[in-house]
Amino acid sequence: MGAVYPLPKPFAADNGFAWLVKLPQFEAWGKGGTGFRLQFMEDGRPLGPPDQLHDDVRQEGNGRYSHWSDGLWFSTSDNSDPNTNGRDYTISVVPVEQAVPAAPVKEGYARLLFEEGVYTVDLPGRYGNAGGFAWTAYIPELAPLASDGQSRYSELFLIEDGVFLPRADMLHDDIRQKGEGRYSHWGNELWFATSDNSDPNTNGRHYQIGYKLHKTLDDGSIVYHAARGAYVLYRNGSRFALPQYCNIGLTNKCNLRCEICGSQKFLDNEKIPRRFMDIGLFRKVADTILPFMTEVELSSYGEPSLHPDFEEVLRAIRDHDCVFKLQTNATLLTDRLVNLLAGMVGTVWMSIDATGPLFNDVRRNGKWENVERGVRRLNELRDPEKLKLCVNPTVTRRTLPAMMDVLEWAYANQVDSVNFRQYDPIADSFEEQPSPEELAPQIAALGEWAAAHPDGPDIRFEPNWIRFTNKEVVDTVHYKARSGHANYPILSGRPDAHPVYACMAPLQYVDIGLDGEIYACCRTQRTVLGFATSLDAFLETWCGKRYESLRRSLRHDGLNPVVLPECAGCVKSYGGS
Repeated sequence: MGAVYPLPKPFAADNGFAWLVKLPQFEAWGKGGTGFRLQFMEDGRPLGPPDQLHDDVRQEGNGRYSHWSDGLWFSTSDNSDPNTNGRDYTISVVPVEQAVPAAPVKEGYARLLFEEGVYTVDLPGRYGNAGGFAWTAYIPELAPLASDGQSRYSELFLIEDGVFLPRADMLHDDIRQKGEGRYSHWGNELWFATSDNSDPNTNGRHYQIGYKLHKTLDDGSIVYHAARGAYVLYRNGSRFALPQYCNIGLTNKCNLRCEICGSQKFLDNEKIPRRFMDIGLFRKVADTILPFMTEVELSSYGEPSLHPDFEEVLRAIRDHDCVFKLQTNATLLTDRLVNLLAGMVGTVWMSIDATGPLFNDVRRNGKWENVERGVRRLNELRDPEKLKLCVNPTVTRRTLPAMMDVLEWAYANQVDSVNFRQYDPIADSFEEQPSPEELAPQIAALGEWAAAHPDGPDIRFEPNWIRFTNKEVVDTVHYKARSGHANYPILSGRPDAHPVYACMAPLQYVDIGLDGEIYACCRTQRTVLGFATSLDAFLETWCGKRYESLRRSLRHDGLNPVVLPECAGCVKSYGGS
């Protein structure tokens, strides 16, 4: 066992059975040429399984935990309160020698710790010798994602310090006599040899089992679930959690001209050319980041569905088993696009501020009849459990009287959520922000309507929910992970604030521009941090010093958002300080 560190109380309650604690600095952390692995213990007894989804820690508990950045999400062995159950909680930090990758990624120095469709769990020791170079280990229970009895695991893999050993399904005698990473899965037992025939109990290496989950659908097809909780050992062995969320800007072109849109006015004033992301460049970005993404948003300065290769973009997202979010003005919902969207898993966010002739006035060049026809058709074709429809009205003095019309229309079209936001005045626009006195009766009317329509959509007037039943969230086997934390600043003291960071965007999210450039988020699109056009280029940025400084600057205990000039204004806008 490595160095043992006590975890300081009190522990912060997260949700369900989950608790969160900021980890102390480890002597083993960050030493050149070494990495480390962490074991969470209760009264000196190891708990697990480790590396769990945060939602699994919350919902199932029973000792599950997840080490992510400098935070530990954990549950106790019996789901009791760790602040009052009288037990001591510690972590053991075990340094391990960083193995040389057997198959470097694209001439680089990093090795992703997953393959498409593969999950990983620690292979528990102590390992028993089975003669010669062979060792045996008990395989931990690998629980399927779904409870329908159709999901199961297949294809076990042995992983040594992040490297997948290639010689599977070997004869036991060959494992004993030849070794060199050979292994065999037999019942609940794994027979294996290490890569250099050393003793796995003493060589300091980390052994894991990788496995695939698949779900057999009614039509006989098989859906493989992509890797969750992916991370990378980078250069000196430091472990970095990879982002789960991204936005990809496909274009700055738009078919509408709206007075509330600062993006198009900015492009006009700066005389910036309108263009699309090159499809070849998109393919490079997709190959680089989609394998470890959970959720892909398509939102940009323009209308994403204008992209000439939009169908290929949607297929790439779907083929990587990612949940998607589309921000659209809903005026281009042709039959072909509707058919494509109906097969997706995720959410379509529609910018609809009014109905009828007023919509045509507010959304200049748009036609309300096209919106109505497209949304009606999409609602007929979609699976409401997999594809959610949401409306995002911007409330100006001009559209204030239309709020109830939008809500009634959304109800009639089985929209899942209506999220009103107050117009924030922009330069060179004649639109006006309604006063609090003008808004008050409309917000009250929303509440009365919600009470009278219990089967209606969720309703929000930012930042407050008038009714919230989580209708907009896709909850299917395709949804690989949810962090539970927003990608915008939430300052300490608020109940939904992260215990460590004022903003989680630099730890779990990336924004990709038209040239494949990386921004910290959609609100920092003046500062390019790097490029996502290859895995090496992406990791050079994500694991680099500038990102490290950015994350450190957004901690609650030293909040000083000066690394990127845009961050200070964003923190002030969202947090009021």
